[in-house]
Amino acid sequence: GKVYDLYCGVGTFSVEIGKHSKVVCVDSESEAIELLRENMRLNDVEGYEALNVQVERLRKLDADKVLLDPPRSGLHPKAVKLLARSKPKTVVYVSCNPKTQKRDITMLSRAGYRLEHLIFIDQFPQTEHMETIALLRR
Repeated sequence: GKVYDLYCGVGTFSVEIGKHSKVVCVDSESEAIELLRENMRLNDVEGYEALNVQVERLRKLDADKVLLDPPRSGLHPKAVKLLARSKPKTVVYVSCNPKTQKRDITMLSRAGYRLEHLIFIDQFPQTEHMETIALLRR
């Protein structure tokens, strides 16, 4: 099936996803998209689409699975509406800011999603920063 990687950056997750599924990579930074394309080429990933656009400008996501890795500020309210409107069955939300992730998960729960798993990764030892990964389903 198809997977959307929203806020994909240079393709850290897209490369692996693209080895197993068609992946639509979305990021507003043109330099990140250029580096993503190079990353995909170097890793022999062909089944992908790269969109240089703000996530909140998308009209619909035509996939059952979405990966989110937004900036520290979290999801734009229009991005939450996009997910609510598109209704992907599975959303994996990676965050470096648990406060904005909590806010966004609360909004997504109002749109019919339930939090199934939440893990914390101490990716930056001896700092106050923490990565979190949430699995949501509808």
